[in-house]
Amino acid sequence: MKKILSIILAMIMTFTLAVPVMGAEPEPQTYRAVYLGGNEFFIEDTYRLEGVTSPNPTTVTTYEISPAAGNLKAGEIYDITVTNGVVSVAIAAEASGHGRITRIQGLVGDIQQARYLITIWDEDDAREFSFVVENEYLNRPEQPFTKVLGVNRTTDGSGAIVQGLSPFAHREDYTIGDTVKVFYRPSVSVAAAMYVGDFERSPKNYRAVYLGGNEFFNETTYTATSAIFFPPTATTVKTYEIAQTAGSLKTGEIYDITVDSGVVVAAKESKASVHGTITNIEPMVPLASGYWAYLDNETERYPVRGRSPTVPASTKIIKVNRAADGANTQALRINTDVAVGDKVKIFRPDDDPDATVEAMYVFDEDLNITATKNAVYGESFTLNTAFDKETASNAAILSYTWDADLFKYEDFTPAEGVTVLDTQLSDGFAKITVMIDDYKANVLGNLVLSVKAEDTNSNLISTVNLAVEYVVKDGDNKFVKTRIASADVLVSPPSFTLIDLSNIIDWFGIKTGEPEWEKARLWDFNKNGEIDIFDIAYVAQRINSLITKAPETQTYRAVYLGGNEFFNESTYPGPAAPITITTYQIAPAAGTLEPGEVYDITVGNGVVLEAKLSQVAVRPRTPPTPLEGTIVSFSVSFVGMQFSLQLDTPVGTIGYIWGVSRHPGVKKGMFRITQMGDNATVEAVFEDVFDLTRGMWCGLNAGDYVKMYGTPAEQEYGPATHVDSIYIIDFDEEIKITATQNAV
Repeated sequence: MKKILSIILAMIMTFTLAVPVMGAEPEPQTYRAVYLGGNEFFIEDTYRLEGVTSPNPTTVTTYEISPAAGNLKAGEIYDITVTNGVVSVAIAAEASGHGRITRIQGLVGDIQQARYLITIWDEDDAREFSFVVENEYLNRPEQPFTKVLGVNRTTDGSGAIVQGLSPFAHREDYTIGDTVKVFYRPSVSVAAAMYVGDFERSPKNYRAVYLGGNEFFNETTYTATSAIFFPPTATTVKTYEIAQTAGSLKTGEIYDITVDSGVVVAAKESKASVHGTITNIEPMVPLASGYWAYLDNETERYPVRGRSPTVPASTKIIKVNRAADGANTQALRINTDVAVGDKVKIFRPDDDPDATVEAMYVFDEDLNITATKNAVYGESFTLNTAFDKETASNAAILSYTWDADLFKYEDFTPAEGVTVLDTQLSDGFAKITVMIDDYKANVLGNLVLSVKAEDTNSNLISTVNLAVEYVVKDGDNKFVKTRIASADVLVSPPSFTLIDLSNIIDWFGIKTGEPEWEKARLWDFNKNGEIDIFDIAYVAQRINSLITKAPETQTYRAVYLGGNEFFNESTYPGPAAPITITTYQIAPAAGTLEPGEVYDITVGNGVVLEAKLSQVAVRPRTPPTPLEGTIVSFSVSFVGMQFSLQLDTPVGTIGYIWGVSRHPGVKKGMFRITQMGDNATVEAVFEDVFDLTRGMWCGLNAGDYVKMYGTPAEQEYGPATHVDSIYIIDFDEEIKITATQNAV
């Protein structure tokens, strides 16, 4: 009995403990994990060695995956956040190093061979990277062994498996040539984990100088020495393919580039912390530490330091040399190779003004060619040519080239102090030799080109290139330098449409490097690498609207004749007068008009803004009868002053009396419309001329189809209809083909 009670009590306690605490939020947990496919993961924390040398079997953990975690690739390593059994966040784990093993060596004095120094070559960072793999044999609880794990994908890439490997290198579970991802422990050189497998490379971001072709100087490949006492190390060149999404790169410029599998997929001009000309250099104390650099006579100073016990890394000082055939970089010493007057770009941590400058780039004088306005078809535009700082030169040759099918040479206007000595021209080319006063070359002049007229609604970008050879005087010495520059000229129509405005609004915020930039860049009018409000305003101010000002509108009854032609009743002075045709532009809002139809049109500033089919007059009877139909007969009375019509209408035969008057404005008249496909004609029927031989009014016949237009009117004898216009309609003969039933 006691045993039974004990069992029941244990069951009650177990049940009680299993009941979750209501209202408690599950705590998110973060793990480093390999995605295995489906809902399966290998969690690094679940793995240990078996004893000293033999790896344990790995375990698989199953989680649901939230859509917010994104699309995961089997066999890749992620930092995952798990809440209540669901992976809500998955971010590609940032490895300390990723590359191929180039060297494995046991540490000196390690007789148990429990520790190995592994060296890999990291291709992305172009550097050697060394770390220690340590076995559990050393029995350091505070510093557990290195977990060595192999990752193998299935052949179709849909799944993966993870297996434990021995950390002992002599067992050859890993060897030279293997690709690995290594994760350090904080503040130590011992790896927490080393994964062996063929891993995809994540895109990397670098600051780099574009050297021309496919060559770059990648700043991460250069390690500055203390540089105050020792010559700097040489810079290296990296070769990358350049995707179209990276855009057009300028030689010698600094970019933030994104490299994916050896391809530059995005490039944006680096935004320096500051750029300008060094106006003062203030040595630090002690002198060997470095100096403070001041730019453009401002009070803020920038610390340029060499490596020391208190400064872990030197400032990287890189000289950028531009030439006609590209650019190159050169590392400089801190104290001796930089001087007042140098033009520089400085990069430092934004959140710490006293932090050591990371990199300072030094530039020679640069040549700029810039369009003073966007080019428009049929108009001229100006390209300004100038050095970015005063240069000791008194002679230069400027050679411009451009698309001869698009642009035409108009003029070259020299700047003040510059004299043109010779001009040679050909299609798409101008060679201009100039003399400069007092060795003070800065602004050289303006090239004026015109855009050949072209019937187009499209934007395009065309490049104007410039090469300048110039003499530089340095003391008693002279030498010739060459600089190249180019300007991407955006050519656009003189006006835009409302559709253009709609499109550029859709592109608002698109930047260089984004997938849509290739199209959107044609609308970057201020050339800042982004479609912003300036670009939208530029288009909005140049929309070719049919309405040029707030119109004063008038409404008329008119016959549409085709094209832009109308017969406007208000232009007809009265019986026996000739017909005049009025031309209006037609706004899209007016819709599609049918030639030969009678419309009530609203016109403002010569533009038909709205068009509605005119409604025929209605005779006030029961039921009200539209005055539209075929003439059955008519009779004349009062010696040609009026006639009566009998009309065959959809609601029966009705009569109507038409009175003739020569007073303008009382009656507009009677007109015959002849429809002719896409066009129509209108002629006046001279109703007041009686044909004695025919006994009828000229131009009117029984069988004519007529439409009468006017308004209701009150007369002495009651409601009546005031008809001021009668239109006789001559229909085209039409052949129609109609389906008798739906096709099956």
